[in-house]
Amino acid sequence: MTKGTIVLTPFPFTDLSTVKRRPEVIVSSSEKPGDDVIVAFISSRITEPTRETEYTLEIDHPDFKDTGFKKRSVFKPEN
Repeated sequence: MTKGTIVLTPFPFTDLSTVKRRPEVIVSSSEKPGDDVIVAFISSRITEPTRETEYTLEIDHPDFKDTGFKKRSVFKPEN
C-alpha cells in the first residue's frame, strides 16, 4: 500500500449489524508485511466552514477525475 492511495475499507455500522465500504486515503504505510497502515477518512458530507485540518477535494481540480469520486469530498485526518 502506497502513501496517498485511495482505498475502500469495510466499516461496521454502530450496532455492528452490517458493514459499508468507505473511502480512505493511506497517510502512512510500511513496506514490511504485517506492519500497521495509517488511513484517513474521506467523506462527501462537508460541514462549512471546514476545519483547518480538513482538505477539500474540489470537482474543478484537474486531478479530481482520477479520484473516482462523483462529488466534492473532504479528507479528514482528524475525525
